[in-house]
Amino acid sequence: ASWNISLSAALSYRERRLLGFGREAESLRSIRDYEVATVDIDVAGRPTSVKLDDRLKLVIAQGQAEGLQFSALDGVFTTDELNLLRTPCDSLGLIALLPNREVEVGETWTPNLWAGQFIAGLDAVTESKMTCKLESVTESIARVTFEGTVDGATLGSTSKVTLKGGYDYDLVSKSISGADMTQTEARSVGVVSPGMKISARVRLLRKPATIPGRLAEEALVSRGQADVSADALRIRFDSPWNLSLLHDRDWHLFHFNENVAILRMLEQGSFVAQLNVAPIPDVAAGQQTSA
Repeated sequence: ASWNISLSAALSYRERRLLGFGREAESLRSIRDYEVATVDIDVAGRPTSVKLDDRLKLVIAQGQAEGLQFSALDGVFTTDELNLLRTPCDSLGLIALLPNREVEVGETWTPNLWAGQFIAGLDAVTESKMTCKLESVTESIARVTFEGTVDGATLGSTSKVTLKGGYDYDLVSKSISGADMTQTEARSVGVVSPGMKISARVRLLRKPATIPGRLAEEALVSRGQADVSADALRIRFDSPWNLSLLHDRDWHLFHFNENVAILRMLEQGSFVAQLNVAPIPDVAAGQQTSA
């Protein structure tokens, strides 16, 4: 069976760059304070929505080869909350498309080899082709276009991602001030996700914050610069059966309804284990649940 899925998301946050813990993608790190984080989803005419809990709005974004790793300073995400933050054309990820040398109007360049995998968010890459071009320069804005394809795999599924868009670089504030990108993906059926054909349009607007808010607190920045604990990287699963549990990010929610939740564990794309969680049926007074 196949279903049509439409999704509309809105994210608004303040962001402050931090020192990364490595080279290439791992050099990218920031602390964010989300003001708005919500998504409306329609699956075959059945609408649902996800909203980020207020206590989880202080977030650390840390670059890795396979994309950004998000963790909350004051709690743990559910799968839906974590997926809400994983968007194409992320403000931190676009830095990977900046040139590492001076370029002239009309000139093209190839981004760093890790840029394609990082922006596409794939666990592994077999081929990546990305090209950027400086289209124009005004007194304050440099306009860059980019396009490319990335072939690889994620969550045990093969994937082909196509990226096309552009961004504006503010020559005064020396930062990316806006972007517009279309991302399409063809993903095969995997052990934790269905096959999908995705088309996403993303628009990004950035400007220096006139009011820094909580991100002006140096104590908060110090917390954001510290190593992320293993507990902060766990995922929270809340069931309707008065049961909540925390699990590692190697475990993925495969199926869920009112009768059962099925989680599957992947290691380097390979299916390792499955966990079924279901409520024990009610029994009459004086009797016991059978084995």
